[in-house]
This record gives sequence, structure tokens and C-alpha cells, in this order.
Amino acid sequence: MNRAPDVLILGAGIGGTALGALLAHQGLDVCILERNAFVGGRCASYRKEGFTIDVFVHMFGRCEKGPFGEILRRAGRPDAIRWWHASPESKPVFFMDEEPFPYPDPSFSSREEIGQVYRAFGLSDEDVRAFFRIWDAIDSMPYEKTFDLDETPYSHWLRQFTNHKTLLALEHQRVLLFSVVTSREASAGEMIRTIQNAQRDANVGYPKGGCSAIPEAFCAIVRECGGRVELERPVRRILVENGKAVGVALEDGTEIRARMVVSNMGIKETMLRFVGKEHLPSEYADRIASLSTGKLVEETPMGMIYLKIALDRPVIEAPLILRNVREGAFEGLMEVMQAMAEDKPPAGYKGINSFIPVPSNMDPDLAPPGRQLVNFYGLAPVASADWDAWVRYHLGYLFSLYPEVRDHLMWYDFSTLSRINKFSGRFQPDIIGIVQSVGQTGRKRPDPVTPVENLFLVGADVGRDNIGTELAAESALRVSELILKS
Repeated sequence: MNRAPDVLILGAGIGGTALGALLAHQGLDVCILERNAFVGGRCASYRKEGFTIDVFVHMFGRCEKGPFGEILRRAGRPDAIRWWHASPESKPVFFMDEEPFPYPDPSFSSREEIGQVYRAFGLSDEDVRAFFRIWDAIDSMPYEKTFDLDETPYSHWLRQFTNHKTLLALEHQRVLLFSVVTSREASAGEMIRTIQNAQRDANVGYPKGGCSAIPEAFCAIVRECGGRVELERPVRRILVENGKAVGVALEDGTEIRARMVVSNMGIKETMLRFVGKEHLPSEYADRIASLSTGKLVEETPMGMIYLKIALDRPVIEAPLILRNVREGAFEGLMEVMQAMAEDKPPAGYKGINSFIPVPSNMDPDLAPPGRQLVNFYGLAPVASADWDAWVRYHLGYLFSLYPEVRDHLMWYDFSTLSRINKFSGRFQPDIIGIVQSVGQTGRKRPDPVTPVENLFLVGADVGRDNIGTELAAESALRVSELILKS
């Protein structure tokens, strides 16, 4: 390396690459160091036999109307990412048992269609009105008032509107889909702000080129502006001298100096592993150590398995399939939880809900001509002695929904949280990071400014009011402003 950059960014996830694009566009000399041979973190893709395959299973809530679009506009490249969105000819399908409905999201459905779906769950007209009272209360709440609810669990806030178990379960499912945290843990204030953003924009979509198109677009901006993105450059420690971050030492012994250091490696990992408690006030170190990735990650055997299925011809017409059951969801979940604890798949598929994007229906270039790519995830242990058994179990469920998939299956890949954890370098096999729970949102959300001078944080751990990757992107917008002011 020939020069010390203005800003050294550690990690080429969404937060790090987005921040790099914003700062490089403003004329700062930016260098991004990534420990892996690819960019994107949890938003990475890879190529195999002409298919472009996402590591995780993603859809995106706001797309060009949210943080991604704002980053590209500020960086002078508003059209650097192209998006698929639903249309009358290409709409997601929501199955209630075996009966198809429009998916109850304002991105795809009218208020009347959404009410029809909720009635299909067996809800009375009064219960449906209760749902819309929740919807309208969220939609109309002033932004500043939401902060009064940051210390209130979302499940508690909901009970002023309804005690109907099905309606509460559906809201719980929405919280899990948005933030991978239970409604009992989720902060009502944060959930309301997040839902407000999603409902206002009503812009669910998927990037053309696959998930990696997002970080790759940001990296292209960094390079166009004279910055660097260096892969397979793992950090051993952040160098701190006289209370200031001055650079990093890499695993190979190389030292790189910089005016400012920004970490996209996770707040707990950054401060406790790469900086060290000896450089931190004890109260701050204790606070960082107490931050939670959620009870589902830390206190249950629950993990995920992510299947990516190559078919020799198109079998599924819809771009996205979601399925719920009218009865048995709770009992079925309990059976799966017990099965995960025993590391033995259950005998049946009672009560299983599903989320199945078909990326090649959104972007045909993600599969070779005449082929189809299907993504599917399901519950599985964090670690297993027999992953093949869990793969067979979930493939069997998919075959039960779409029997033709079995006949046209070419091959499949799968990833798990434990495998993804190996390349993420995080302490926990988490999906998002520090969860948006009571005590960790709003004014108590971790701060991107650290007690170590010239050391900042970026990524979902310090993001606000958004979902997953957009949570990370939001943080980049705020951190770029902090750095440019400094």
C-alpha cells in the first residue's frame, strides 16, 4: 500500500461499502479492507453453472425509495442499482393453506384485498377492523411520539387494540420477518418507525443482478472516485495510541495508518476483540458486552437453513410465494423447536409457514436460459451432526407444495447460520446483529461514535428504523455526515 488513506473502512458489508461510496464521492481517500474474497457480507452472491445465487434469502423493503436510493443519489449515481418490483403481471402469491390470495402488504395489495386475506384466517369483521386500527395508529403516529414507546414491548402495545390470538400471532410473524426478534422483545417505538417507513414507501423489491449488485455498485463508486477495495485482508487489531485510532494491524503483520478508522465488523467484535477493554471506559465496555443479538439466537437452538435450488425448467410462476396455515402453526412450531433441540427433523410438516423467492422470475439473467432458480429457507439447528437430514426434510416440504420441483431438480446448494458465521466473524451466528429490542433502540441505540477518538462504527448494529440490509445502509448515511463534519 503506497499511501495512508483518509478513511480506513474495516469490512465490505452493506454499511461499509455504502459509507465508502458516500465518502469517496466527497473527495476523501477511502480504503475498504475485507477479510473474505468477496464483498457484501450477508448480502453476498456467488456464481455457479450460469446461476447467480444469494448466500442468504432476501427481499428488500424500500429499495430506491429508502436508504439505498438516497446513498446513490448523494453519490451522484442514482441509477447504479436497477430493481424488480411487483406488477399486475408479476405479483407475489400468498397461500392460506392451499388457497391463493394477494400478499397482504401495501406494496402489492389494496386495503380491501388485505382485509380479504385477514378474513380468510377466520377473523370476524370486528377483528379485521382491529387490525386496521393497528395499521392506522402506526401510520398516523407523529415521529417524535414514537420515541415514547421505545421501552414498551410491541406485544404489549398491540393489546390495546386486540387480544385475538390469531391477530397477535400475525403481528408476531411480521416482527420476525422484519427484525428477527420476538414481539415480546421488539421495541414498539422502533417497530412503528420501521413499519411507517415500509408502508409509506410500499416498495418491496429485489435488485437486478442478485443481492451482490448492491455492494458491488457501492464498491464501483469507491473505485471510480480513486478509492480502493482490498479483499482477503483480515484485521488482527485496531491500533490505538493515546486514546486515538491510528490504523490497523493485519493478520499478516502489515500495519496500515489512517486519519480515521470505521468498523463494519460489528460493535461487540470491534470494541471487545479488535480494540480491547484496556482502551475503553469500564462502563462503556460493560454496556457493549451487554448488547443482545436476541433471545432466538442466544437462548434457543433455533437456526436457519437456506436452500438454493436449480431447476432444468421453470416450474413456479410467481416471483415470491408465502404460505400460512389457518390452524396448527403454534403446535407445529413447538414440534420443530423440539426437533431442533434433538437435532432430528420432525416426522411431518404441521403448521409450517414458508417464504420462497424465485429470483430468476424477478431477473431472468440470474439463471441460464430455460432454467429456474428458487430460494427457500426453513428452521434448523444452529449446528447439526446431519445437515443432509435437514435438507431432505425441507426439500420434502417444498416438494409437497410443488411436486414438479422434484422432477426438474438439477442440484441444490445450502448454507446455514453456522457456516455464514464463519465468514462474518461475529461472536454469534446472528442474522441481523444487535436486535431492535427494548433497551437497544431510539435514544438507547448504540452510537456510531466511540470513546476512541477517530474510531467510528457503521452497519446494522448502529442502524435505525429500517429492516436488515436497509438498517445497515441507513447507518452509512448518518456516519458519513459525522465524518464529513469532523
